[in-house]
Amino acid sequence: MDHDSFKTFDDVEFQYSLPGRCAHVLAKDCTKNNLFMVLMSKETEIPDKKVIEIFVENQKIRIEHLVAHRYQIQVGF
Repeated sequence: MDHDSFKTFDDVEFQYSLPGRCAHVLAKDCTKNNLFMVLMSKETEIPDKKVIEIFVENQKIRIEHLVAHRYQIQVGF
């Protein structure tokens, strides 16, 4: 993921601009319990400011892009 360019697990690259505040599913398990999911959203109109949320069982990891190569990471339940 770089700016508005995304590369899939099978190395296919495509261009896509995230709409504001809409979460997109990047990866998810196929079980009924949804034990694993990765979401990405853009919380502001700043093009490079994206938020990744990773849900693993009952935990949530939030990674927020602040400025050039700086990130804030929060781990919670």
